[in-house]
Amino acid sequence: MQCECCGRETEVLIEIGAISPKVSVTGRCCVDCCAFILTALEDAREDAPELKAEIIPVEETQQFVDGNGSLIEEDEIRFGMKDSQGKIHYFRVYKVWPIPEYEADEIYPAGESRLKAERTAYCFRTFGHQKSDDMLMAELLEKLETALLNPVIEEEKSSVPFLGKQEFLRERGYAEIGRKNEEIGFLVDGRYFGARKFADMFDRYEGFRLCWQIQDALTGVPDRDTYWVPVRLTDERLLDELERLIVSSAGSREFISYKNVNAFDIGFDALMEKLINYAGCNPPGIGKMAGMKLIRRLEELETDDDMFPEYHVAAIREVIGEF
Repeated sequence: MQCECCGRETEVLIEIGAISPKVSVTGRCCVDCCAFILTALEDAREDAPELKAEIIPVEETQQFVDGNGSLIEEDEIRFGMKDSQGKIHYFRVYKVWPIPEYEADEIYPAGESRLKAERTAYCFRTFGHQKSDDMLMAELLEKLETALLNPVIEEEKSSVPFLGKQEFLRERGYAEIGRKNEEIGFLVDGRYFGARKFADMFDRYEGFRLCWQIQDALTGVPDRDTYWVPVRLTDERLLDELERLIVSSAGSREFISYKNVNAFDIGFDALMEKLINYAGCNPPGIGKMAGMKLIRRLEELETDDDMFPEYHVAAIREVIGEF
């Protein structure tokens, strides 16, 4: 028998996927490799303990205002959540109509006397076709928790005494485009930075080059271990992702039951975002060809669902018809 990790022949193999919830894939390894993996996982657990944000309920009679100073209705969902430094941020959650979208923005106690410049302004949204309210709320809370526990800005004490502490951006993180006093800038950790100040926070990376990806506002918030891996989209890659989506949601390449359509829809939303990106960044004929290949594959599937895949085909046609 051969170890799938080091490739050496051995008489005993251990299934590593069954020994730790931190291992997302399965494999059969020798005793030495298994011990090494377990040690590495244990070291990672000690060095980076799992962080959880504490949700803090608020009293029904407690008054809050939004960023403009307008009172927040008491019947809205309101709660507090601590960030990585222990500071409490308060949020309200409301549903956006008529689409199934939720939004959470930061609010402030009505009696707060701090300067407005010291306030942060976190705001997140979730959206999903055929997702339940519970699923959307769970995604929204996950975004809030990740953002508060994984700040993008780091503080370092300057080697020059009179400069005090300086702010820098982590190697991985996220920023939003914002506007203040008619000037385009960036929102990082709920704070606004002008273009010059934002550029200054890259000072430590002089001599390096930057890669960036423009992500939809509905995309998840990256944490400290997240890498956005550059991928070149092609029609073959999009078709391959559709194939994997079919198998993962239905367990078959030829048939999708009505019971599996909801699971398929969740992955299909992500695939559609990539198709929109691909069609928009290429000549019209390229995007249309990719869309037609996806449609052809969907129409080959057998199903006992009355609406599948008509809705999905229509969605693809709407995208490729715009380019």
